Amino acid sequence: MAVRTSEGYFVFHPHVQLVRGSSGAAVHELFKRKVYWLRQPAIVHALSQLALGDSICNAAIAAAIDAQDLATHLAVLSDLGLGAFMPTRSATELYRPLLLHSQAEEFLAPRDGGSLTIEISGECIYFCPWCTSKTTLTPFACACGVWSDQGPPLPLNRLLAAVEQLRYAGVDYLIVRGGEPLLVADRLCDLILAACRLGMQCEVHSTGVLLSEDIVNRLRGLPVHFILLIPTKEKVLFDQAVDRPGSWVKLLQAISALTSAGISFSTKIPAHLADLESANATAMWANDLGATNNSLLYYLAATGGSSEELVRAFRLGSPQAMAVGLEDFVINGQSQFCFDNSYFITGDGRLMPCIARRTPLASLAETDMATILREDQLEPVRHTARHETPACRACEFRLGCRACLVRTEQLTGSVGSRHWNCAYEPETGTWQ
Repeated sequence: MAVRTSEGYFVFHPHVQLVRGSSGAAVHELFKRKVYWLRQPAIVHALSQLALGDSICNAAIAAAIDAQDLATHLAVLSDLGLGAFMPTRSATELYRPLLLHSQAEEFLAPRDGGSLTIEISGECIYFCPWCTSKTTLTPFACACGVWSDQGPPLPLNRLLAAVEQLRYAGVDYLIVRGGEPLLVADRLCDLILAACRLGMQCEVHSTGVLLSEDIVNRLRGLPVHFILLIPTKEKVLFDQAVDRPGSWVKLLQAISALTSAGISFSTKIPAHLADLESANATAMWANDLGATNNSLLYYLAATGGSSEELVRAFRLGSPQAMAVGLEDFVINGQSQFCFDNSYFITGDGRLMPCIARRTPLASLAETDMATILREDQLEPVRHTARHETPACRACEFRLGCRACLVRTEQLTGSVGSRHWNCAYEPETGTWQ
């Protein structure tokens, strides 16, 4: 084994994540023994820091792990030829071990957990140019949108019954979205309280500007996390962007109320591709306000932008951004990644494959969730796996790909097309 040292740096060899042969078997043993586990947040954080050129010691400190433990992981990767210890700083690509589906099959196992997304409201209080339901000029169709195709709300008792049945089926995470969930605050609070009593973690996507002290007090002490939309840190520009005067002030009041109640929040920050610097500045401002995480919602304005420009901006030069690792291979071998063990229910009770694909699979107004689960009514759409997509069949990365199939269909006009910004040619094994 390579010398385990916490001194110096570690360089990851580029484009080595497609592991075959004896190295592939060794990496599998690594996963099997959980010596190096991709999903462990601390290790992922440490490797990210190393890939950016941080020292081993500093990366360990940033990830709050022991430097010698990190060096042990790196020594194994070095023995596999996937990187090397270096005395000087050198930034490289982030290493993500990518395994062939044939190699991963032996590790297929029933998966616990799962998520339920409820689109509790079909209305929003903002009018935003980045709304993913109104423009296709975003990388993902589900990021932040509102669909006004809902009928009368599903009775609360039927909605809560569906949540309970899914909880018994193993679902342990509830995501509540809109539109704006706070437009139906009583329904939202009743839903979250019921889910928490069932032992579920909850996440609410909201503008935050309708958050009152009463709502915060009703949610106090519950395992709930808010994801707030923050277009910009500038007061005047904020109100202009969402076309709602006073929103910036109300958002700050909401953040203060959440913080005082001990309720955590993170942010979604719209990032126009022509002005990413402003989005990054807003993210730093959100961190100062107490955000636990910030995700950028990349977009081009419907006026003055084109799908070709979006493709150019997201043209991939490395498989690192498309494929991740063993878990993704296991999931995508059975279903589209974001359909895996997940459920989506509209406010009127329609069961959908995802928030952006609006073809209902069943209706809870007509059929209870127990029957839907018993009859496996969701399975056909979940089996839209990569190996069944004509354009992807020959690609060795297909079963680790997280590409948005809905956005691909919208931008290309075909369900079976290769991903809208895929830069890989599987016939030649080259990247454009």
